[in-house]
Amino acid sequence: MDEKEMLALRQLLPALKALAKSVEHALLTNTYQGTGEMAAKSYRSLHSRISELLPEDYYVTQGLALDISEEATEQQKIAQVNLAVSQLVNYLEGQVRSQGFPFGGGAPWGGDMEDLKDMTRGLRDRILEQTKQSIRRAMADIDVQINMDDVMGKSKGKRRVVITSDEELAGADLSGQDLSHRNFSDKDLTGANLSGSTLDFANFSDSNLEEANLSGASMQQVNLSDCKLRYANLSGANMPDANLSDCELQNANLSGANLERVNLSDSDLREANLGGVHAEDANLRDADLRNANLGGANLSRANLRDANLQGANLQDANLQDANFRDVDLKGATLPDGSTYERGMDLSRFGARGKFER
Repeated sequence: MDEKEMLALRQLLPALKALAKSVEHALLTNTYQGTGEMAAKSYRSLHSRISELLPEDYYVTQGLALDISEEATEQQKIAQVNLAVSQLVNYLEGQVRSQGFPFGGGAPWGGDMEDLKDMTRGLRDRILEQTKQSIRRAMADIDVQINMDDVMGKSKGKRRVVITSDEELAGADLSGQDLSHRNFSDKDLTGANLSGSTLDFANFSDSNLEEANLSGASMQQVNLSDCKLRYANLSGANMPDANLSDCELQNANLSGANLERVNLSDSDLREANLGGVHAEDANLRDADLRNANLGGANLSRANLRDANLQGANLQDANLQDANFRDVDLKGATLPDGSTYERGMDLSRFGARGKFER
């Protein structure tokens, strides 16, 4: 790469950083509505110019090309742009440093660079306006509403709550809300109703969700590590790539949930209901699944190494390519309805590993 190309890359970096800052701000403040297409257009324009400078760099030209589906939501579009632009910034900064070029100073921006600055300024201004509108809406919605039945002790229903930082959340009704990216770590949400809520990318680590209702919730990449979820209802929840490691899920209901690529390692799932779950590629290593119901579950390619499935129900479960090495299956019901006996070979069900117990 010659000095002229390196200088051009250095001049593109401020525009990339401005875009990265704008989309990150949009995600953090939930002000991405109406900005997804604009952010994607800005990124593609910058990416195109950089690809022209580095036509033989496959990572830049192909690996960091933006591919957004037509069905993507505004949030998903912004999230993809955020990931791509941050990777591109880090990569280009590394390239510039490796050539010994400083980041300060440099030649003035050309006419094309002014176009790029206009695009990033436009995105910034639109995000700021969206933020202002969100604040105005929030302030307009503030109202004092007193239910006299509640005051007189006649109402026994759970209260409807709009989240604030200091809100008491045990037993709260949070159903149907968009709580994605929110931080609920170390919170007490015992008995809370989050059914049908959007909890994508939220953080619930070390929180108490015992007897909580999360049925039908969207929980993509949610962090539930070290949570207490005993007797919780997660039936039908959509939880791909979620982290549930070291969770307490005794007697929890996860029937019909999407647990694809979920991390459930070292979790306690004794007597839990996982009937009909989609747990393809899930990590259940060292999990305690004694007397759990996995009837009809899809466990293809799942890792259950060293898990305890004593007395578990695996009838009609899909075990294709699942890792059952050193799993304890004493008294477990197998996919064909038979009871496991020491030394049985589960490879006839497609499972892998040594079945010695």
